[in-house]
Amino acid sequence: FLIPLLPYIIGFLLLLLLISVIVTIIVGSRSGVATGGYYAMKCPEVTVIFTDKANGYEVTGTKTYPLEEYVAGVVAKEVGPLVSLEVYKTFAIAARSYFFANETNCTIESSDRKQVFRELTETEADKLVIQAVEETKGKVLLSDNQLFSTQYDAFACIAKDDNYYTISQANQKLPIEWIDSKINKESKPEWFICNGKENLKEHHGNGLSQYGSLYLATELDY
Repeated sequence: FLIPLLPYIIGFLLLLLLISVIVTIIVGSRSGVATGGYYAMKCPEVTVIFTDKANGYEVTGTKTYPLEEYVAGVVAKEVGPLVSLEVYKTFAIAARSYFFANETNCTIESSDRKQVFRELTETEADKLVIQAVEETKGKVLLSDNQLFSTQYDAFACIAKDDNYYTISQANQKLPIEWIDSKINKESKPEWFICNGKENLKEHHGNGLSQYGSLYLATELDY
């Protein structure tokens, strides 16, 4: 007796399949799908909220940028002075991953509470940043095929001896002579101070080290 109903049953099953496909497409476009190190991106544009840290992170303005221009602006601001294509490529992936893991409606704050952004210039360093972003376009970090929220720090120094600084990331050792060649010894930035574990109160030391990555790239050819 089911034979006369067979066309209706098949039609109903096909309708369910169609609905399932549509829902998958909609959910995927909203949440993004990570696979093979690349991300089906839901934010072709990024709205950046600019803040004034000195005034309690007061909002000073907002502006929207194409996604990869935003990524380049973060790399330029966070590690621009290091001038290394491999470092820039690494941080492009980290910045892109962090954005997708922390954005709200394709909007993110530019501050040290999130990640800092600046607009690009015509300098050779910024041109190298753009190259790095283009070479890693769409690439993110995954953990168990899920988007991984990256972290990074400039120089989380936890120990110093006569020859080396030791940073918290994997207890990596950086030669003092090499670091001093990269930093103006007369005006070392605040974050550079090495005072053991106390340093981590200001610098969390999680994730990727900016100067550690520069050493690996330029001295060890990573």
